[in-house]
Amino acid sequence: MKQLSQTVEFDAALLNKYNQPLPRYTSYPPATELSTDFDRHAFKTAIAVGNHKRTPLSLYCHIPFCETPCYFCGCNTIITQRKEVVEPYLGYLDRQIRRRCQFGGGRSAGASVALGRRHAQLSRSQSGRVSLEPVKSIFSLR
Repeated sequence: MKQLSQTVEFDAALLNKYNQPLPRYTSYPPATELSTDFDRHAFKTAIAVGNHKRTPLSLYCHIPFCETPCYFCGCNTIITQRKEVVEPYLGYLDRQIRRRCQFGGGRSAGASVALGRRHAQLSRSQSGRVSLEPVKSIFSLR
């Protein structure tokens, strides 16, 4: 068997430049902003204020099922190769999308469904069930 060897050289100045703590963008709001004081009433009030100001929204649906772990990933995931375990989650996700859309108020929104990861654990038919149609009917998607 032929062995390959490769030398990797690192740029120390570049490593030092970026050797600093940075925010992670795996969740928003960040955990430091979460509070038990933010109840249902506060949620509805914040939505009403945003609707009045017409501030744009960013919408994100997380699909937490992966076939294999990514050791660099900070997302909340469930590692499984059994596609049927995704079914109940998709039902809950659809209900939550429909519930949250009732607060839309015609605001513009950017939408993202996290399906692009190389380990995303959805069959083709399951991917088709993750629909942004309810979102499109309420929000003006950018």
